[in-house]
Amino acid sequence: MEISPSASDPVSHERGGAGAAPNGGILPHGHDLLVGRQDERGQIDRLLEAAGDGMSAVLVLQGEPGIGKTALLNYAIESARGLHLVRLVGIESEAELGFAALHQLLLPFLGRLDLLPGPQRHALGTALGLRGGGSPDRFLVGLASLTLLSVAATERPLLCVVDDVQWLDQESAAVLAFVARRLSVDAIAMLFAVQEPSERHVQLQGLPQLRVRGLPPADARQLLASAAPSKVGSGVSDQIIAQTSGNPLALIELGREFSAEQLAGRAPLPEPLPLGPSLEARFLRQVRCLPDATQTLLLAAAADPAGDPAVLWRAGERLGFGITAAGPAESQKLVTFGPPVRFRHPLIRSAVYHGAALMERKRVHAALAEATDPGAGADLRAWHRAEAAIGPDESVAAELEQAADRARSRGGWAATGAFLTRAAMLTPDAAAHVRRVLAAAAAEVTAGAPLHAQALLDGVAGRLDDPRQHIAAQRIEGAIHYALNQTGQTASILAAAAPLLRQAVTALLAAPLNSADMLSWTEVGCRAAGALGDDDALHALASRLEQQAREQGAVLPLSVALVFRLASELFAGVLSQARACFTERRAIEAARGGNCELGQALVLAWRGQVSEARAQAASVERVAGEQGQGWKLSWLEYARSVLELGTSNYEEALAAVPCAYEDNPLLSAFALPDLIEAAVRCGQRAFAERAVERVARHAAPSPTPLALGLLARSRALLADGSDAETLYQEAITHLRQARGSAHLARAHLLYGEWLRRARRRRDAREHLRIAHGLFEEMGAGAFAQRASLELAATGETARRRAPAHSSNLTPQELQVAALAAAGSTNPEIASQLFISPKTVDYHLGKIFRKLDVGSRRQLARAIP
Repeated sequence: MEISPSASDPVSHERGGAGAAPNGGILPHGHDLLVGRQDERGQIDRLLEAAGDGMSAVLVLQGEPGIGKTALLNYAIESARGLHLVRLVGIESEAELGFAALHQLLLPFLGRLDLLPGPQRHALGTALGLRGGGSPDRFLVGLASLTLLSVAATERPLLCVVDDVQWLDQESAAVLAFVARRLSVDAIAMLFAVQEPSERHVQLQGLPQLRVRGLPPADARQLLASAAPSKVGSGVSDQIIAQTSGNPLALIELGREFSAEQLAGRAPLPEPLPLGPSLEARFLRQVRCLPDATQTLLLAAAADPAGDPAVLWRAGERLGFGITAAGPAESQKLVTFGPPVRFRHPLIRSAVYHGAALMERKRVHAALAEATDPGAGADLRAWHRAEAAIGPDESVAAELEQAADRARSRGGWAATGAFLTRAAMLTPDAAAHVRRVLAAAAAEVTAGAPLHAQALLDGVAGRLDDPRQHIAAQRIEGAIHYALNQTGQTASILAAAAPLLRQAVTALLAAPLNSADMLSWTEVGCRAAGALGDDDALHALASRLEQQAREQGAVLPLSVALVFRLASELFAGVLSQARACFTERRAIEAARGGNCELGQALVLAWRGQVSEARAQAASVERVAGEQGQGWKLSWLEYARSVLELGTSNYEEALAAVPCAYEDNPLLSAFALPDLIEAAVRCGQRAFAERAVERVARHAAPSPTPLALGLLARSRALLADGSDAETLYQEAITHLRQARGSAHLARAHLLYGEWLRRARRRRDAREHLRIAHGLFEEMGAGAFAQRASLELAATGETARRRAPAHSSNLTPQELQVAALAAAGSTNPEIASQLFISPKTVDYHLGKIFRKLDVGSRRQLARAIP
């Protein structure tokens, strides 16, 4: 990756100044590639204006090589009036060095690192290799980067320009995407350019996109005429434009390539024209005309991602070139020697590197490895050694594995996977090869690349002789299926007999947290605990998984941990914590370019907000259908069942779950009793009896207080007389020992309803009052209303809490307001919601105005 040598200097060009041309004319001073780009320049102007006005804006330029993306980036730089500038260029050979691009981007601002909150400062410093410590929380790294840039932008608006995003390392790309998605009122403009098509995944989904296309014929003719040294005949012009599809760089290069006779039409043009991959060959022909020493110099520069001239000249001592070899390359305007060393166009670097013979590339990498500092550049040195290796080499493989360990400690999971994959390729021992492949696959799953992980597993299928390796592969495959939302396959892979699951859960709860494999094992344990219906173990393991994921900066496991915690809190009736889990996961998914609205549907259903819950469920169902996420449907069935039970719509509650959670062991353990209640109320006794048998089978291997309480409550619904009363009392006794109050409140409600129907009003009132109070406390409005109506039927009026102050707050404003009312500071709110403190301050100003309050104490009284 390359960084502008003046990245910390403000750019002070006037908008419309240097490079502007009236009436769409040819732009002087090397701006030919901007011909016909009025619309694109207009969008860039608006982006810069937003940053200058204190807001923020993002734009992603997409297009094929040579289409003019870089020229538009340069236009933005020259048009940015009074803005700080940071410019990065992704380099293919550095794509596996975790957080390298982020380090370069933030380098001008690291003097402000001490201004960050402690956890953010530690996470970012660890990721950038500035300090030791455990693997950093990936999203704390993103938040720290956002905060650091936001702080810098308070002095002067900031323009971040990133070219060739497809070649950034995945960790840096993820952080930059996070920052871009969380910008609000930070006076920051971010402008990306992405080459398409690209074999590498680019993490900029959901951001404003602008596809840069070929020029219209009139503009293409103008550009071709300006580039050609002599007059271009109309037929020749049409032929070149048709075969280039108006690609500006191709027009310029070909206009300079052909002779006057060819351009005039007096001599034939080559057939076909040197286009597409041949455009690289055009650059390569230019390189082949240079002296041998200069060609070797260019190859070394193309192979070295750091662009450090000192390393280049040290390598030159071994490769046979000196500083004088740079002259011909500079005179041809192919490269500048900085620092850093920069090629004029990425295609030149690509042509030089890939156009060289394999053994020549390996010779250059070997020289660069020897020239790289083994201390400060240990990872890069290992990578050069790997590229120089001719065959299996355990010493290089071991060095790569050490680089993987360092990347893992920084939270660079994609880099970890890349280093381990390359190490495995160079490993001569068969068992060690499989071990490194499995470790690479596990890292790729954690990095959010399950398809790559599956390909690695497929490569060692049939070679898993060690039972421990076979188990590890099954565990990774289960995680892959979970990441791909293939929950049916996940269950079959992870589902051993219940006693074995119980042993595994018990062992995980007793295991230390510092094992490298505990992250993935704890995730498996959460699923096992859920399948067993062990609510205490599920909550404990989900909390541990969350802690481990934060410490190791593992994005996917953190998101999964919040799902399990949300489910645990939801089943316990701790709706405030469930909402907190949902809020944070929604922020994570939004930062990743995804969506997470299922949790909102579940919380709304428990709160009894009928219209909102139904609308949210319909929205989630539509998106799940569009994205092929069928696993969400069973959770929507549960949400609808809870919603209809709260409002005593038993037939609708029963109809909401046609599959009875057969493919979801977690819901089958915790939610099946809801269907029993609905079935009994609808007279579907046979259905209820079969369901009770399933609840009993769940409780047998895992006789937790919750499981036993739910079983007794379910049996009570089917019993009569003293048997029913005994079972209700047994259920209440067990559920008092369970975590949370949701199922205890439901047991009191059902018992109170049974007592009222038995004409025991006084006894009924006691249990209905308890149920009403518990429902009110947890915020389950519909169930509280149901208990209130039952109390009224006994002749008693339930005491209602004062209604919350209504407002027209947006969802994010409501989140900010709730956290502020609870006593969180602006930096703490920013950290939890993954926004900048400046954005928090902006939202609080709007909240105070909307609610007509002047302090956080008043705010606490004004919101729900």
